Amino acid sequence: MKKKYLVETSAVLPAIGFSNRDHNEYFRQTFGEGELYASIYIRMEVIRKWVCELIEFAELLDQCSTVSDAFLFWSQTYGRKPKVASDVVGWILRQRGIIGDLGSHQVAIEVAQKAVEILQAFDLCLPSKINNTCGCRRGGLPLAVDYRALLRELSRFRKDFLAGAMDCRIAVFLQLTNPKGRAGKLLNCPVVASDIKIASPLQDIVNAQRVACTQCKRIGDQVIALEQPAGVTLVHVDASYDILCACTGRDHVKIRSALSFKPTAS
Repeated sequence: MKKKYLVETSAVLPAIGFSNRDHNEYFRQTFGEGELYASIYIRMEVIRKWVCELIEFAELLDQCSTVSDAFLFWSQTYGRKPKVASDVVGWILRQRGIIGDLGSHQVAIEVAQKAVEILQAFDLCLPSKINNTCGCRRGGLPLAVDYRALLRELSRFRKDFLAGAMDCRIAVFLQLTNPKGRAGKLLNCPVVASDIKIASPLQDIVNAQRVACTQCKRIGDQVIALEQPAGVTLVHVDASYDILCACTGRDHVKIRSALSFKPTAS
């Protein structure tokens, strides 16, 4: 019987072939014989962290005269984060061998195509999903494009996603009203309680007794850890799961990051 793995958000890119070559190959060799799973919640995080960011940057590129102008505006708005969009544009420019400034509409289209490719690769490479126990609604948002008006279609997709779900069930899943519920048990775990980065955002949610879609990014690791089924090993890069899985009692394996495969200067 194949071993089952739940690919957490931080491990998705090598799982779908969108990290660097050595990282992708490392993941394939390590987990190629296993059965890979994702979740609707993890799909939501992929859309929020990467797909929506690329769509937003593509929209900005289309509004600017040059790529340089878009980068300048982006850095002034966001600083060093987020960086996925800038990495993708850098990759596109390297692939095309472009040096110097460039009219940005075509780059905008290529960035938009990368947003589509990431989500399509996720759905193709990780088609098996664990039960949507947490009740996430946004993660199931379908993406269908015909490429005749790609930027407009993706802009509408991003707008629909960011609008959030009117009937989000995350609060029910976390059992916020029950001190001995899922969130309460996690907060009472000593190693979680001693880590402010993990405990504080979850405690804020418990105190508020509600969860809005915009708040999910603060407790994503906690939700994924709580939703992990027994008998399925969590695959992750983020160190928070070393703590979370120690509390939930679930199996997990931490993999190397993409940065560990970058060549070092001689």
